[in-house]
Amino acid sequence: MSFRRSTSPPPLAVGDVIDLTDVDGGLCTRATVERVDDAGLSLRLDGLVATHEGPYRLQRADADGWSWSVEGTGRRGVHPLSLLLPTPGEWQRGQARRSARFATARQVVVCRQPDGRRRNLVCLDVSAGGLRASGHGAPPPIGGRVQVTTDVGSYETAPRLLPAVITRVQQFVYGRFEVGLRFETTTGEQRSHALAWRDEAALHA
Repeated sequence: MSFRRSTSPPPLAVGDVIDLTDVDGGLCTRATVERVDDAGLSLRLDGLVATHEGPYRLQRADADGWSWSVEGTGRRGVHPLSLLLPTPGEWQRGQARRSARFATARQVVVCRQPDGRRRNLVCLDVSAGGLRASGHGAPPPIGGRVQVTTDVGSYETAPRLLPAVITRVQQFVYGRFEVGLRFETTTGEQRSHALAWRDEAALHA
Protein backbone atom coordinates (compact mmCIF):
# COMPACT_ATOMS: atom_id res chain seq x y z
CA MET A 1 0.00 0.00 0.00
CA SER A 2 1.31 3.48 -0.84
CA PHE A 3 0.25 6.84 0.58
CA ARG A 4 -0.14 9.96 -1.52
CA ARG A 5 2.22 12.68 -0.36
CA SER A 6 0.71 16.16 -0.36
CA THR A 7 2.65 18.89 -2.12
CA SER A 8 1.30 21.62 0.17
CA PRO A 9 -1.01 21.80 3.18
CA PRO A 10 -4.50 23.30 2.82
CA PRO A 11 -4.73 27.02 3.71
CA LEU A 12 -5.31 27.83 7.36
CA ALA A 13 -8.90 28.72 8.18
CA VAL A 14 -10.70 30.14 11.22
CA GLY A 15 -11.22 27.36 13.74
CA ASP A 16 -8.19 25.28 12.70
CA VAL A 17 -6.14 23.92 15.61
CA ILE A 18 -2.34 23.86 15.34
CA ASP A 19 0.66 23.21 17.58
CA LEU A 20 2.75 26.27 18.43
CA THR A 21 6.25 26.26 19.93
CA ASP A 22 7.89 29.25 21.59
CA VAL A 23 11.37 28.67 20.11
CA ASP A 24 13.24 30.83 22.65
CA GLY A 25 11.25 29.84 25.71
CA GLY A 26 10.97 26.17 24.81
CA LEU A 27 7.26 25.89 25.65
CA CYS A 28 4.59 24.37 23.42
CA THR A 29 0.85 24.85 23.32
CA ARG A 30 -2.17 24.24 21.13
CA ALA A 31 -3.57 27.27 19.33
CA THR A 32 -6.83 27.97 17.49
CA VAL A 33 -6.93 30.26 14.46
CA GLU A 34 -9.27 33.17 15.22
CA ARG A 35 -8.57 35.40 12.21
CA VAL A 36 -6.86 35.06 8.84
CA ASP A 37 -6.33 38.13 6.64
CA ASP A 38 -3.66 39.99 4.67
CA ALA A 39 -2.03 41.11 7.94
CA GLY A 40 -1.44 37.54 9.07
CA LEU A 41 -2.88 35.27 11.73
CA SER A 42 -4.54 35.87 15.08
CA LEU A 43 -4.31 32.84 17.36
CA ARG A 44 -5.97 31.95 20.65
CA LEU A 45 -3.60 29.92 22.84
CA ASP A 46 -4.64 27.04 25.08
CA GLY A 47 -1.56 27.38 27.30
CA LEU A 48 1.16 29.81 28.26
CA VAL A 49 4.21 30.91 26.28
CA ALA A 50 7.28 32.58 27.76
CA THR A 51 8.29 35.02 25.04
CA HIS A 52 6.42 38.31 24.47
CA GLU A 53 7.85 38.75 20.97
CA GLY A 54 10.11 36.38 19.10
CA PRO A 55 10.34 33.29 16.89
CA TYR A 56 7.56 30.75 16.93
CA ARG A 57 7.16 27.44 15.13
CA LEU A 58 3.75 26.33 13.87
CA GLN A 59 3.04 22.66 13.23
CA ARG A 60 0.00 20.95 11.75
CA ALA A 61 -1.01 17.79 9.91
CA ASP A 62 -2.93 17.49 6.66
CA ALA A 63 -5.79 15.08 5.95
CA ASP A 64 -3.33 12.37 4.90
CA GLY A 65 -1.46 12.58 8.20
CA TRP A 66 1.67 14.33 6.89
CA SER A 67 3.23 16.79 9.33
CA TRP A 68 4.02 20.38 8.24
CA SER A 69 5.87 23.19 10.02
CA VAL A 70 6.75 26.83 9.45
CA GLU A 71 8.55 29.44 11.56
CA GLY A 72 7.81 33.13 11.95
CA THR A 73 8.16 36.02 14.38
CA GLY A 74 5.07 36.80 16.40
CA ARG A 75 4.03 38.95 19.31
CA ARG A 76 1.56 38.48 22.07
CA GLY A 77 -1.74 40.30 21.77
CA VAL A 78 -3.48 42.35 24.44
CA HIS A 79 -4.74 39.16 26.05
CA PRO A 80 -1.95 36.93 27.47
CA LEU A 81 -3.40 33.91 25.65
CA SER A 82 -3.44 35.53 22.21
CA LEU A 83 -0.72 35.78 19.58
CA LEU A 84 -0.40 37.78 16.37
CA LEU A 85 1.79 36.51 13.53
CA PRO A 86 2.44 37.95 10.07
CA THR A 87 1.48 35.69 7.19
CA PRO A 88 3.79 32.65 7.60
CA GLY A 89 6.26 31.70 4.89
CA GLU A 90 6.51 28.41 3.09
CA TRP A 91 5.39 25.33 5.00
CA GLN A 92 7.94 22.52 5.17
CA ARG A 93 6.74 18.93 5.05
CA GLY A 94 8.07 16.41 7.53
CA GLN A 95 9.55 13.08 6.53
CA ALA A 96 6.93 10.88 8.14
CA ARG A 97 3.23 10.60 8.75
CA ARG A 98 1.87 11.07 12.24
CA SER A 99 0.95 7.92 14.11
CA ALA A 100 -2.71 7.34 14.86
CA ARG A 101 -3.45 8.39 18.45
CA PHE A 102 -6.12 6.95 20.72
CA ALA A 103 -7.56 8.49 23.86
CA THR A 104 -7.01 6.47 27.01
CA ALA A 105 -9.09 5.94 30.12
CA ARG A 106 -6.93 8.48 32.01
CA GLN A 107 -4.81 5.73 33.55
CA VAL A 108 -1.69 6.47 35.56
CA VAL A 109 1.72 6.11 33.94
CA VAL A 110 4.88 6.07 36.03
CA CYS A 111 7.64 8.30 34.68
CA ARG A 112 11.11 7.41 35.98
CA GLN A 113 13.86 9.99 35.60
CA PRO A 114 17.59 9.15 35.31
CA ASP A 115 18.23 10.27 38.90
CA GLY A 116 15.79 7.66 40.18
CA ARG A 117 12.89 9.99 40.92
CA ARG A 118 9.44 8.71 40.00
CA ARG A 119 6.49 10.80 38.98
CA ASN A 120 2.93 9.67 38.35
CA LEU A 121 1.35 11.23 35.27
CA VAL A 122 -2.09 10.81 33.75
CA CYS A 123 -1.96 9.42 30.21
CA LEU A 124 -4.35 11.28 27.87
CA ASP A 125 -3.65 9.50 24.57
CA VAL A 126 -1.15 7.05 23.15
CA SER A 127 0.17 5.98 19.76
CA ALA A 128 2.72 3.44 18.61
CA GLY A 129 5.34 6.18 18.77
CA GLY A 130 4.60 8.01 22.01
CA LEU A 131 2.03 9.43 24.39
CA ARG A 132 0.61 12.64 25.83
CA ALA A 133 0.24 12.96 29.60
CA SER A 134 -0.64 15.57 32.21
CA GLY A 135 0.59 16.37 35.68
CA HIS A 136 0.98 19.13 38.29
CA GLY A 137 4.01 21.00 39.53
CA ALA A 138 7.29 21.65 37.75
CA PRO A 139 7.28 19.85 34.38
CA PRO A 140 10.24 17.78 33.18
CA PRO A 141 12.49 19.61 30.68
CA ILE A 142 12.20 19.25 26.92
CA GLY A 143 14.83 16.77 25.75
CA GLY A 144 14.87 14.95 29.08
CA ARG A 145 15.16 11.18 28.84
CA VAL A 146 12.89 9.07 30.99
CA GLN A 147 11.40 5.61 31.24
CA VAL A 148 7.64 5.17 31.38
CA THR A 149 5.39 2.29 32.30
CA THR A 150 1.69 1.83 32.89
CA ASP A 151 0.66 1.36 36.49
CA VAL A 152 0.15 -2.27 37.51
CA GLY A 153 -3.27 -3.46 36.44
CA SER A 154 -4.02 -0.51 34.18
CA TYR A 155 -3.92 -2.68 31.06
CA GLU A 156 -4.13 -6.34 30.29
CA THR A 157 -0.65 -6.09 28.79
CA ALA A 158 2.07 -6.66 31.38
CA PRO A 159 3.72 -3.39 32.49
CA ARG A 160 7.21 -2.88 31.05
CA LEU A 161 9.58 0.06 31.00
CA LEU A 162 9.74 1.96 27.71
CA PRO A 163 12.56 4.50 27.10
CA ALA A 164 11.23 7.88 25.98
CA VAL A 165 12.27 11.51 25.47
CA ILE A 166 10.26 14.64 26.33
CA THR A 167 9.46 16.39 23.03
CA ARG A 168 6.97 19.07 24.11
CA VAL A 169 5.91 20.81 27.32
CA GLN A 170 2.68 22.79 27.62
CA GLN A 171 2.06 24.76 30.84
CA PHE A 172 -1.32 25.97 32.07
CA VAL A 173 -2.46 28.09 34.99
CA TYR A 174 -2.65 26.64 38.53
CA GLY A 175 0.42 24.48 37.99
CA ARG A 176 -1.01 21.99 35.50
CA PHE A 177 1.12 20.87 32.56
CA GLU A 178 1.01 18.47 29.63
CA VAL A 179 4.00 16.72 28.11
CA GLY A 180 4.51 14.86 24.87
CA LEU A 181 6.82 11.85 25.00
CA ARG A 182 8.34 10.00 22.05
CA PHE A 183 9.19 6.35 22.61
CA GLU A 184 12.80 5.46 21.82
CA THR A 185 12.39 1.73 21.43
CA THR A 186 15.50 -0.23 20.45
CA THR A 187 14.37 -3.86 20.72
CA GLY A 188 11.60 -5.89 19.14
CA GLU A 189 10.14 -6.57 22.58
CA GLN A 190 9.88 -2.86 23.36
CA ARG A 191 8.27 -2.10 19.98
CA SER A 192 5.80 -4.96 20.46
CA HIS A 193 4.84 -3.65 23.88
CA ALA A 194 4.31 -0.11 22.53
CA LEU A 195 2.04 -1.50 19.81
CA ALA A 196 0.14 -3.63 22.32
CA TRP A 197 -0.37 -0.58 24.52
CA ARG A 198 -1.66 1.42 21.53
CA ASP A 199 -3.95 -1.43 20.40
CA GLU A 200 -5.39 -1.83 23.90
CA ALA A 201 -6.24 1.86 23.94
CA ALA A 202 -7.86 1.56 20.50
CA LEU A 203 -10.08 -1.29 21.70
CA HIS A 204 -11.43 0.88 24.55
CA ALA A 205 -11.65 4.13 22.56
